[in-house]
Amino acid sequence: MLLLNLSNDLPPTYVLLGEFYREYKLLNLLDFTSKRKRMSVIVRDEEGIIFLMCKGADRLAFRICYSCLVSMVSLLAAGLVVVNDQ
Repeated sequence: MLLLNLSNDLPPTYVLLGEFYREYKLLNLLDFTSKRKRMSVIVRDEEGIIFLMCKGADRLAFRICYSCLVSMVSLLAAGLVVVNDQ
């Protein structure tokens, strides 16, 4: 897996969502490989929220999301994770 730690010298990217532009700063890039079957970027928006965005095979992405959801529900049920609902 190739993980590029990008410098903060890169300008932000602006994306039009509906009627508003959102600013995203590229933090890292996980390159596409035939093993992973996806490419991912880690970005920070103008509010400081960090996102992982993936593009790749739908079946694989849904399987990964489902697996993470099942794990999170198990952790919540065990009281090992607390959700801040503010």
